Amino acid sequence: MNIKKIFLSALFTISLSFGADKTIIIGATPTPYAEILNFSKPLFQEKGWKLIVKEFNDYNIPNIALNEKDLDANLYQHKPFLDDFNTHKGTKLSSLGAIVLVPMAIYSNSIKDIKDIPNGAKIAIPNDATNESRALDLLAKANLIEFKSQST
Repeated sequence: MNIKKIFLSALFTISLSFGADKTIIIGATPTPYAEILNFSKPLFQEKGWKLIVKEFNDYNIPNIALNEKDLDANLYQHKPFLDDFNTHKGTKLSSLGAIVLVPMAIYSNSIKDIKDIPNGAKIAIPNDATNESRALDLLAKANLIEFKSQST
């Protein structure tokens, strides 16, 4: 399914809850989701909608804002993250559909090659259970960490 169809179907679903106001406020993390939304603004305009994109640098605040009705929708998370948020915060937010799940990567301001990461280096990983395991898996595949095997 192409991005235009995804956004137009999401727009239609959300529009059912609107009256005459044809403004939609969607919260997103800057990269890539806010970039995707900003790129798609002309698609919304073609359908008579004004899209306002609010960027968040924290992964919990967009859900809090949505729950408090400061947003009409948000775009940044996979379903396991949303389910975990609902469980821990007692909310009942629901998914309109799947999103593009962006692969994780390893970034550094100073190290140019993964081979140059020294033993004992400190590496930041996400602090939420649903992405922490993805990050640990990435580090293991890069041979930066090793898991101890569990004895039975």
